Amino acid sequence: MRKTLAVIMATLILLSVGCASANVTVGVERAQVGELQRETQVVELSRVADLGDGQELRVEIMMGAGDLTVEGDADELLEAEFAYNIADWKPQVELLDDRLSIRQPPSRHVPFNERVRYEWDLNFNATAPLLFRADIGAGNGILNLGSLHVRTVDLKLGAGDMEVDLTDNRTLERLDADLGAGTCMLDLRGAWEKTVDVNVSGGIGETTIYLPENMGVRVRIDKGLGSVETRGLHREGNDFVNDLYGESEATLYLNIQAGIGQITLIGAE
Repeated sequence: MRKTLAVIMATLILLSVGCASANVTVGVERAQVGELQRETQVVELSRVADLGDGQELRVEIMMGAGDLTVEGDADELLEAEFAYNIADWKPQVELLDDRLSIRQPPSRHVPFNERVRYEWDLNFNATAPLLFRADIGAGNGILNLGSLHVRTVDLKLGAGDMEVDLTDNRTLERLDADLGAGTCMLDLRGAWEKTVDVNVSGGIGETTIYLPENMGVRVRIDKGLGSVETRGLHREGNDFVNDLYGESEATLYLNIQAGIGQITLIGAE
């Protein structure tokens, strides 16, 4: 019963707050759950060989509801595994010029059934420079971005549980995360030698952010009705900083607009 209610709740949230971004059409019909389909799609690395020096590939992931995994050790540009049992939800993969999109297609079909399966396993090449964007209406995700050559990351998360891991990443310059309901773990323990800007807009869930230990950190919080807990940081004026702030060559600047949920910041102790 709980699982069915979770599916219905996720779908209602998706329809109410994620329609435009998640590419879902209002005027719903009951989805027909069929046999589980599994398919593999590969985008060859040679197809972006014409990108010039200093150019990045724009990656756009648009999922209405489901389970998403992202890794960074593919030989080709993208090696994707999909599993789904609603025929109308066959994922769409398209590479056009400097833009690679992976999308859930528009659909009026809504699942009121705990048997629904919708799973994406996306494995990207670690050497291709990326501008990474993921827009997820409802579901669960594990985004292992540490090994990816990402310069910017833009996340919009609706409802569900999400892990975003940038451990040991060396290329990130900017991250923007718009969080909704559910839980989110954001690991920012990268190996950056340049300044990184991170902007987090909190929703109504629980968010835990791990901060780097080898560079200065400054956190500025615009607090809403929620709560913010800090570890390994001390107050400096209206901000929170770590012991390396002002001493290291690179700094992570974290700006938080807290919603009505809970945010926990964990630095070196």
